Amino acid sequence: MTDKISKIVTQLGQEIISELDAMDELNIKTRITQAHQAIRDTKVELEKNTHYRHAKQVISDLSRGYRDVKKRQDAISEYCLFLLDEKGVGSGN
Repeated sequence: MTDKISKIVTQLGQEIISELDAMDELNIKTRITQAHQAIRDTKVELEKNTHYRHAKQVISDLSRGYRDVKKRQDAISEYCLFLLDEKGVGSGN
């Protein structure tokens, strides 16, 4: 068992793991579909929540400055790496 699967087993608990282990192929596929549908339904409900939408907008507004700076500085770094390659110096990466 990989570390990733071990973490999943711990997260889900033995009861659900035993239930899933006992399923046949069709039931496993059905359970996957149900899991994805539950995620979609929850997201739809969350998006309907006005408090959530407001909080999401506040976070977006507060982080706009960071996103703008990051975008510009990443572009500067990328262009500087391009210039080093163009000059035959290389970026050292």
